[in-house]
Amino acid sequence: MRETAAEKNSRLLYILLAVGGGLFGAHNFYAGRRKWAVFQLLLTVLSFGLLGGITFLTVLADIFCFFPETGEFRKRRLFPLTAVILLLFALPALGIYALYRHEQKEQCFFNIANIGFALKQYAAEHAGKLPRGDNDSGLLELYELNIPAESMICPVTEERKYVYLGGADSSMKRCPVFFELPTGHRSGETIVLYADGELETLSVPGRETAAEVLEYLEKTAADEKSKHFLRRKRILFEENSKR
Repeated sequence: MRETAAEKNSRLLYILLAVGGGLFGAHNFYAGRRKWAVFQLLLTVLSFGLLGGITFLTVLADIFCFFPETGEFRKRRLFPLTAVILLLFALPALGIYALYRHEQKEQCFFNIANIGFALKQYAAEHAGKLPRGDNDSGLLELYELNIPAESMICPVTEERKYVYLGGADSSMKRCPVFFELPTGHRSGETIVLYADGELETLSVPGRETAAEVLEYLEKTAADEKSKHFLRRKRILFEENSKR
């Protein structure tokens, strides 16, 4: 008596072979799909397993879409399979990326806090005075306090996104002397460092340039001395941007 197709090729055995030896095409050798079997075997062996991920995807397609009882490959099942694969691989990848970005933002905040500590130390050694130069010319004076150069660079954008306002002193307390430009990873927000060393995150929607942030800080300044200081800096930054 002749064997039926189902007796020749068991779907359960096909799946078991795919799980156990799919990377080497064992299930397709069993089902008589020799071209696919050789392709999977060579892809795994010749790449020394480096392209095993591609082979694994083809094995999943075989398990999900091929029916050895009839020799039918049901292409319409590829769409839900693709959706499942995206969920399995994309979601963890997005989670890892989000965690990485969060750690970078935390490092950015730590950099600013570190600069704030250095400014307080500088003020303690210079009768309350902070470095007089704006931006790099002022911050470079902190190198004598062993502040690493990478602290001056935003770890997320890998650019110099920090603005230092020189010439203040620690007695000005709530006067902003340092802030992060609200671009890149903190769109609409800025971290402000005050003369007394305190840090604060402020919402500054619609403002991107240093002059625009200074205009906002000037309007919300705690006292007239701070307003006057920030006004002078804003005018200076506006003039520099026109050059």
